[in-house]
Amino acid sequence: MEIISKLKSRWKTCYSYIHSFGMTDRWIVFIEQPLLVKGLKLLTAHLNRKTMRDCSEWCPEEKNVFYIIDKSTGKVLPIEYESEKSFFVFHHINAYEEDNHLVVDVIGQDKPEILDNMFLDMLRNSDCKHGNKGSVWRFVLPLAENIKDLPENQNLVGLKYSSATATRKDDTVIVNYEIFTEPAYELPTVNRAFNGKPYKYFYAGGLHDESVYKNCIIKVNLETKEVTTWKDSEYCFSGPTEFISRPGAVQEDDGVLLTAVTDIRHDRRGYLVILDAATMTEIARAQVTEHVPCAVHGLFLPNLE
Repeated sequence: MEIISKLKSRWKTCYSYIHSFGMTDRWIVFIEQPLLVKGLKLLTAHLNRKTMRDCSEWCPEEKNVFYIIDKSTGKVLPIEYESEKSFFVFHHINAYEEDNHLVVDVIGQDKPEILDNMFLDMLRNSDCKHGNKGSVWRFVLPLAENIKDLPENQNLVGLKYSSATATRKDDTVIVNYEIFTEPAYELPTVNRAFNGKPYKYFYAGGLHDESVYKNCIIKVNLETKEVTTWKDSEYCFSGPTEFISRPGAVQEDDGVLLTAVTDIRHDRRGYLVILDAATMTEIARAQVTEHVPCAVHGLFLPNLE
């Protein structure tokens, strides 16, 4: 194992909760967000029988900071990219470079209420808060070696297809995101051949009761902002989706999706559904003999060698 780089927390007694990060061929993208894990609470968590969530605090007055790390040198790009407003992110979708811009796509939401909804008392009472729902947010960061190379008080995003903004104010670049769809969904995945590269599609699961995508597996076209869905019934909830490319495929969406589906009815069992990733139509399903709970992450191994 090799340590590529180290980041120092902006806060002396706490650090930012980071669940995932973005990466291109050259850059690693960390978003330091204002969900802060308190050091003292964490040290005493075992004695006080507290969870990680109990040890953390949402500080909306703070902003998110994007750290851009050069993979080859471990050096952090000496430009401070700061969000216009605070936000919470669980999962990065993808990131790529284009014309001296770094495009960063995440499942963004205003607050970390999704964490509170995971407590058993909330789930058992169906007392979940759905005021803040995740969807794809696109940030575009102008790349430069020095902040002085960027003009002030104007939008620095030069990608014609994006409405995201980035504005230099003194020694900081303030970034704001572009929204593509209605909320709410999570657990995004892409064709792994397009990780860190320009891409067109991603897939996710609609997990929220108040979402138009409830109980759906969705496909988002980032060029047209069109959403295609597959759904079984209101009793079926999808877990993480894995994209498997067809051997010899040329098109990005030429392949299948594998998703474990949980049926919450007592007399039914879960199954693995196989969808055509291009049309989002069902090809087959494999029933299992036991109830399968919903998972947060999955992994497809193409071979065992």
